[in-house]
Amino acid sequence: MSRFPDNFLWGGASADFQYEGGFGEGNRGLITADFVTDGNVDTLRQVTYKCKDGTLGSSPLKAEIPEGATGYIDPERYYPSHDGVDFYHRYKEDIALMAEMGFNVYRFSICWTRIFPTGEEAEGNELGLKFYENVIDELLKYHIEPLITICHDEIPAYLADHYDGWSSRHTINCYLKLCKTLFERFKGKVKYWLTFNELNVVKGYAQMGTHKIDSQTHYQAMHHVFVASSLATKMAHEMMPGCMVGTMYAMSGLYPLTCKPEDMMAHMNTRRLSYFYADTMVTGGYPYYAQALFEKEGVVLVKEPGDDDLLKEYPLDFITFSYYRTTTVNANTKLNIIGLAMDLNPYLEATPWGWPILLDCAML
Repeated sequence: MSRFPDNFLWGGASADFQYEGGFGEGNRGLITADFVTDGNVDTLRQVTYKCKDGTLGSSPLKAEIPEGATGYIDPERYYPSHDGVDFYHRYKEDIALMAEMGFNVYRFSICWTRIFPTGEEAEGNELGLKFYENVIDELLKYHIEPLITICHDEIPAYLADHYDGWSSRHTINCYLKLCKTLFERFKGKVKYWLTFNELNVVKGYAQMGTHKIDSQTHYQAMHHVFVASSLATKMAHEMMPGCMVGTMYAMSGLYPLTCKPEDMMAHMNTRRLSYFYADTMVTGGYPYYAQALFEKEGVVLVKEPGDDDLLKEYPLDFITFSYYRTTTVNANTKLNIIGLAMDLNPYLEATPWGWPILLDCAML
């Protein structure tokens, strides 16, 4: 019978805005996720905002919002990031429960604005750093390996409102300042780092800080993310020899609906669209099919000299992936707003959420 190796890491994961709570405590600043309402399988989460003229509005999570709009908290709506499950105050008992379950790894993310409330500060916020240091020390007490995601689907609201988030290269410098602060504080305690989370499924104001979601805006912002990831990887290896730096990829089991050539070609193109992000970050630059993708989408990347060299010289060390569902694709499939196919697999049962799951998919 096959066995997992003795040093296999078993555990769980959380994102700061889904889990922590502690909204506004410890000098925490606003993140873009703070403007995202609750939702369910039938109701899309919304981003609430205020336009320049003072009018209020909301858009689905990954849709665009009006140019110049800023995040707005509607007192009549519920925002999950404000409460989470109160890990901020209850981390000790939560970690004790993780140990009881047999965790030997816990992946969690840093709330950027607990460290730099606007992203612009010169020095990190000691209250935020101390909170995460306490969490890390508590994990180590139970022999649980901390695995930290530096940026998980969020950005300081200030950077989104004043610089359009990752549309601006300015955000690269702010991100690297965060990385340097974390590496200096936690070197010797944290070996595994993820620069970003599920880049193949993020888009828009709440996750990237961008108001528009057109292809030019999206891929230009992603170029800045790729450069930031390479520079963070370089910095991590210089400051913490022996550490490992990776990313999280959102994997779905993707199958052609039939063996028709048209469906097979649709499957290949859809898979490339999803793999593009990890391919760029791990293989040392934009994949061979990127130029065809950019030409099709009308994208012309603005690069600075040396950008491509950075991607080549400082790729990531490893990939992690999340697996939520399987899906099928055919020549007539309409991809959703983030380029994903969501068609049901007629050969698999679905969860109450309508997500077909095949555990063997993770082995493909």
